[in-house]
Amino acid sequence: MTARQQEIILVIFGLIAAIILAEASLRLAGYIYKSYRIDAKKVSAREGKDTIKILCLGDSFTFGVGAPKGFSYPEQLQKMLDNYSAGKYIVYNEGIVGQNSSCVLKDLENNVYKYMPDIVIVLIGCNNSSNFVDSNYFLFKDKSLKTYLCRIDAFLSRMRSYKLFRSAIATVYSNIACKTDGCNKNKVFESQIDKNIRTDISEESKKKAAEHVEAARAYDAETKIDSAVNECKKAIELNPYDYNAYYMLGFIYLNRFQDPGKKPYTRLAIEMFKKSIQINPLDENSHEGLFNAYYRVEEKDKALEELKLIHGLNPDNEMVSALLTHGLPKYNDMDVFKMTLKYDLENIISLLASKNIRLILLNYTLNWPNDTLKEIVDRAKITFIDNEAVFRQKQAVDGYRREDYFAEDGHCNANGYKIMAENVYNELLKK
Repeated sequence: MTARQQEIILVIFGLIAAIILAEASLRLAGYIYKSYRIDAKKVSAREGKDTIKILCLGDSFTFGVGAPKGFSYPEQLQKMLDNYSAGKYIVYNEGIVGQNSSCVLKDLENNVYKYMPDIVIVLIGCNNSSNFVDSNYFLFKDKSLKTYLCRIDAFLSRMRSYKLFRSAIATVYSNIACKTDGCNKNKVFESQIDKNIRTDISEESKKKAAEHVEAARAYDAETKIDSAVNECKKAIELNPYDYNAYYMLGFIYLNRFQDPGKKPYTRLAIEMFKKSIQINPLDENSHEGLFNAYYRVEEKDKALEELKLIHGLNPDNEMVSALLTHGLPKYNDMDVFKMTLKYDLENIISLLASKNIRLILLNYTLNWPNDTLKEIVDRAKITFIDNEAVFRQKQAVDGYRREDYFAEDGHCNANGYKIMAENVYNELLKK
């Protein structure tokens, strides 16, 4: 072996040793930081030595959208368990509105470390076609080079040293781009602000209009959709240049009505978002709404243009960066969305099994990704609660009224979440 070859081998081994040392150091630092956070702030004062801890993970159906505060299914489950045996059980609600299954997987280890649960209840999947933040969709999107690079990136991202390196590269790239563009993108948008906005609207009218917009948000939070729409229209009558009112109306048309995509409500949403942007081109929310609306009606070029505008307003928007990097998904690409859900659930099942934590999987009250959930359950042999079947039985009874169990947008109301809580409660009592 030549001296040159020996030098190359020594360099390679040195790099490998440096990577291993960096990885070990980062993992140790992460462990110390986690321990500090947990020790510094206990999850709950109610926890005792024999307390059974139940962690509920999911999206808006776990968070409790459609019901008043205190009436989500985890909160109602807590009350039922307290009545059964006060102080023995504690239920944590980590439902996040709009969350996809990949984010639940990504945060699972931290949530397990934070709560140290005995039981984890999971309800996920319906947002996989609309939320692409950290989505594993891009692992299966197609057979392009970008998809294979995404798989390699996902594999390497298990290493903290790689994630640190990637973050450093992204920061350098961002600084270079900032110097190149002059970081003055917002000035371009500012030049587009509608110069014809009337100035003769009284401050009193503007104030009342803003109050109507806030009322619309409150009604929307309770999924009282018709009331929310009326409040937006009242705001616009008082102040035709309140861009927040147009945005809120567009948001309701897009997200709250049961619209599969190419129906009038999406078109109405597009008009509302465009009006809001005409008044205030700097409103990132309106641009995001317009992107989503164009995406739903499959106007890909217009959707992509909105993504670029959003990136100009906020280069740190994670979902926009992911979509610009990997490309737009096909709308309702159900085969790939199912593959994503299977991948995420299989990893959730594996991680919880490795920690001897019991998993209970729920399905939705409506038939969204329920077939995929059932398929996973049959293969993995885990506890499954079929909410859809229970609600189908309710529908078959004379006198059934949808409004008794559901809010206007399809989420459960307090009554509907009570049934979900009862389903979980009855399953827990079996064990």
